[in-house]
Parts: sequence; C-alpha cells; structure tokens
Amino acid sequence: MEYLKEYIKEESPSRNKIAVKMMVKPSTAESYRSNISEKTGARTRLGMFMMAVRFGLGKVEAFLPDPVAVEYPRTGAEVICT
Repeated sequence: MEYLKEYIKEESPSRNKIAVKMMVKPSTAESYRSNISEKTGARTRLGMFMMAVRFGLGKVEAFLPDPVAVEYPRTGAEVICT
C-alpha cells in the first residue's frame, strides 16, 4: 500500500523516485510494483491509479486535468471539457 501511496503522489512516477521516498533500493520498489500488478491485474499506469482510488488512497478528481474550453470550428459552439 505504501508503494501505491507514493506512486499516486508523483506526476511521473519512476521506481527511483519512489524508492528514495520509501528509503528502499530501486529493485525493491520494482518488486513492490510487480507484486501489486500481479495481485491486482493492474498492468498500466492507469490501472495502478485505479487501484489506488479503489483502495481509498486518492480521489479521482485529484487526477483530472483542469477544465478546458473547446470551440468547434463549424458551429462556433464552445464546450467545457472536464
């Protein structure tokens, strides 16, 4: 669980960054990631974030980008994408 907590805090998580924060070797951090992946089936970065949210370690809103206004050229309509 500690690995997932650190993983979701990082904008671009790497085993070296997480290992430093957890005060373990990078190979140990990689083992944690591998074990979580194997047990949960989370094979991608998105899968890891979904597992963290499912375990209550973060909220979906924390991972969403800021809303962006998009204007459609043909109609001129503006839509706010969240």
